Amino acid sequence: AKHGDIDFMRVLVEHGANPLTPTEQNITPLMAAAGLGFWDGESPGPLNGTPDSQRLEAVKYALELGNDIDATADFGEVHMEGDGVTLLLRHPLNLGDLGPNARGDMRWTGSTALHGAAVMGSTLIVEFLVQQGAELNATNVLGWTPLMVAEGVFVANTEKSWPDTATLLRELGAQ
Repeated sequence: AKHGDIDFMRVLVEHGANPLTPTEQNITPLMAAAGLGFWDGESPGPLNGTPDSQRLEAVKYALELGNDIDATADFGEVHMEGDGVTLLLRHPLNLGDLGPNARGDMRWTGSTALHGAAVMGSTLIVEFLVQQGAELNATNVLGWTPLMVAEGVFVANTEKSWPDTATLLRELGAQ
């Protein structure tokens, strides 16, 4: 799902894989297909050159299989130093002191599939998820909305923004 490989997803399901099984961070197959759950050093954009149209098919398939469109990620309950707006553009100030409860980039706790589509900059997936009833103004633990993420976030050790995705989110009514 993370790589939008719908053919492999189908093979796994046909051979008994549970299509609702999340990762340790509660990233569901739908969230992964939409763009959430990448690791620093990986691109939050189209992974492995997978076109948005193919990733959209993976998103549709995961939703069809019963994934919750508004499920939220859980990267562990850890104290983060820095406010939500500041942490859009940097890692927590206490990153080196997070301890054993940290399970990845904890800034994404509470994020949904729509946050994933926004961080990937996929207008196709954003539009589809909103049409299917995804919460347009969902907020994660830091108060980030998909629109805030599209307007600019520090991921994969660089600041990224997706103006076309932000414009679409505003047109769809995001605040």
